[in-house]
Amino acid sequence: MESSKASPTTRLFNTIMVTMLAILLGLFCVRLKLIVPEQGDLKGMGFFVSSIAFPLLVFQTIATASLESIHFSVILACSLGKIIVMVLTWILAFVAFKPHRSIGQRVLTASVFAFFAVASNDFAIGFPVIDALYSDTYGMDVYIAGNAVVGSFVFVPLTMIAFAVGGALQKGSASEGEGKRISACQVVQTILKDLSTNPVIVMSCLGLVFKVALGGTLVTVGGKSQLPPPFHDLVELLTGPFGMLALFLTGTSLNSAQLAVWPCGLVLMKVVVCAYLSYAFGTLLLGKHDAGPEKALGDFTFFYGAIPTSSAPILFASRFDPEAAELMATAVLFGLILAGPIMFVTAYSLNESGNSDQSMAALTRIQFSADAASILAGRARAGGETLPRLKTLPAALAKAARALGARLFRD
Repeated sequence: MESSKASPTTRLFNTIMVTMLAILLGLFCVRLKLIVPEQGDLKGMGFFVSSIAFPLLVFQTIATASLESIHFSVILACSLGKIIVMVLTWILAFVAFKPHRSIGQRVLTASVFAFFAVASNDFAIGFPVIDALYSDTYGMDVYIAGNAVVGSFVFVPLTMIAFAVGGALQKGSASEGEGKRISACQVVQTILKDLSTNPVIVMSCLGLVFKVALGGTLVTVGGKSQLPPPFHDLVELLTGPFGMLALFLTGTSLNSAQLAVWPCGLVLMKVVVCAYLSYAFGTLLLGKHDAGPEKALGDFTFFYGAIPTSSAPILFASRFDPEAAELMATAVLFGLILAGPIMFVTAYSLNESGNSDQSMAALTRIQFSADAASILAGRARAGGETLPRLKTLPAALAKAARALGARLFRD
């Protein structure tokens, strides 16, 4: 009850803290060898999350969305920001990252880097963050789903095409002496097969079909549309564990964290450049507004652009460019660390600046939570050398959160 009355900034801070703890739990389980992904310990969980829970969540969101009230310019603004960032990242990586390698290998690496810059963690992090900021006021969850669908229909196919081209170039140069070539028809056939069997794309289409053909069967509960029972209960049961499991799997994929130029550059492109470009296009398409739904939609474009990258680039790197897998894992981890403070400070400036009493109360609660996290991290740090590679990360996160809360509290 109290959480529903909390300010958007407080809800966002709590969401970020819980999200990071869930990710760290997955990281700790792998580092402590409680789970060994190489032995297939996470195979069933990964299948459930990626092929069942995630597609069903997309289906439910699209099938129950009020499509007539959607501002498609919001999705367009986010997509345009992604396109520019994707192109810039691809060109930069192709030209500057280890240019001595073969053209095929450079295309594969550039494609992995470019996909990192646009692969937002829409459902595992995007949904709880946007829900914490806007709750059910403007139905922002449909824009998360819409951007996820655009990603599945546009950015994933573009990336797969780039991978196919890079792989063909690499195999062509490797087997030039044998006269073996991969035809363009085979490449197109593979891409079409991947798209037609992609669970997210399939369930997105089914959600649209359900909305058009069976929209009259939807029921309204508390002012929100729901799937008819018992279908609603079944979908809720299957999608309920998604949030925690997706974050846990993200943590299990973070194998290393070595500070380097390229991971930091990729994170800045995704979390900072993409956020500002999306907001710029949102302002251009929606106009400048000081209040109301249009202002909230404009702010959404920034928050969506700042959502950190999912673990999908790590999987793509492992498959198409294994040398870049460790770099991708580092970049994903840095993105998670950087995105939290950026979204929190932005939410504070947009939602709390007009009410000093509310701001002070929110920051007091945040300061208390950060102090508690710092104490726990300090105890873990002082507990000995049993976790030499783990103790620095939670301590750094807690210290950063505490410093941010203290700075805002003093201001």
